[in-house]
Amino acid sequence: MSQMFALVEVLVIFLVIILIGWLLRRSNVVTYHAKHDLNTLMMMITLPAMLIGGFLQPFDEELTEKGLLIAALTVAVLAVSFLVGFIFMKLFKIKGSRQGVWLLVSTFSSLGFMGFPVIETMFGQEGLFLASFVQIPYGPCFFFFGALMMTQTQVAKGISLRKILLTPVMIAIEIGLVLYFLQIKPPAFVTNLLSIVGSMTGPLAMLIIGMALSEFPLINIFNSASLYKLSFVRLLAAPFAVALALRLLPPTGNALLIPVLVIACAMPGPSNATNMAVAYGGDTDFAAKITALSAILSLLTLPIVFLIV
Repeated sequence: MSQMFALVEVLVIFLVIILIGWLLRRSNVVTYHAKHDLNTLMMMITLPAMLIGGFLQPFDEELTEKGLLIAALTVAVLAVSFLVGFIFMKLFKIKGSRQGVWLLVSTFSSLGFMGFPVIETMFGQEGLFLASFVQIPYGPCFFFFGALMMTQTQVAKGISLRKILLTPVMIAIEIGLVLYFLQIKPPAFVTNLLSIVGSMTGPLAMLIIGMALSEFPLINIFNSASLYKLSFVRLLAAPFAVALALRLLPPTGNALLIPVLVIACAMPGPSNATNMAVAYGGDTDFAAKITALSAILSLLTLPIVFLIV
C-alpha cells in the first residue's frame, strides 16, 4: 500500500502543478512560447539526465536479464494495444483523419513525458532502469509505425533509423547502457547533478500540460464524446488487455517487470501526437485535445490500474 499512497501523493502534486501552469499561461504571466521552451528543456536536458542517472547502479545480472526481457515484451505490448485500439475504432465507427490519431494514441503512451517520472516515484531506480529498456524498441516503433498509422499505411517519408537513434532521449539511453555495462562510475558531482536536473522532469511536464490546457476553452476539451472514448481505450482498455496478456508470464521473478510494463501502458497519449498529426496529415485539433484530456484523466485512472496490477 505504500506504493499506492506514493502514487496518489505524486498525482495530487502533479495536479496542483498542472493548475499552476494553466494559471500562469491563462493570466499571461508567461508567453505562448514558454510551453515550447520548457518542452525543449525537458526533452533535451532534464529527461536525458534522469535516464542516464537511472543506469548509474552496480551491475546486476538478474536485473539486466529483466531489462532485455522487458524490451522484447514491449513489442508485444504495443501489438496488444494496437489491436485493442483497432477493435474500438471499428466499434465506435471513427472515420477520416481521426483514424490515424486514434490508432497512434491507442498504441503509444506518454512514456517519456509522464511515464518515467511516475515509474521512478513508484518503483525507484530499479523501476526506472527497467522502463529505460522499454524506450529502446518504443522509440523506433513510434516514429515508424506511428507515421504509417497517420498516413493510413502509405509509406511515410523522412523517417530514418539514424534520426531515431540520435534523438536526445535515445542518446541518453545509449550513454546509460555504456556506463552500466562497462561499470563506469562518474564523479559524485556528476551523479548529484544528474539527480537534481533529472528530478525537474516531472514538474516541467505538468507545467507544460497546464499551459497546453489554457490554449483551448475547457468546454471544448470536456464536452467531446470521441475524446472520452479514446481516453477510455488509452487509459483503461489497453492497460487491462496488456495486464491480462502478461498473466501468461510466470509470476516468480517478474514482480517488478509486469507492473512497470502495465503502468507504462497506462500513461496518457503521447505528447508529440500533435507533431505527428501535423507532419503526416492527421487531425491535429483532435490530437492536441486528446493529449490534454487523457493527461488530466490519467490522474484518476492510474490508481485504478495500479490496484488491479
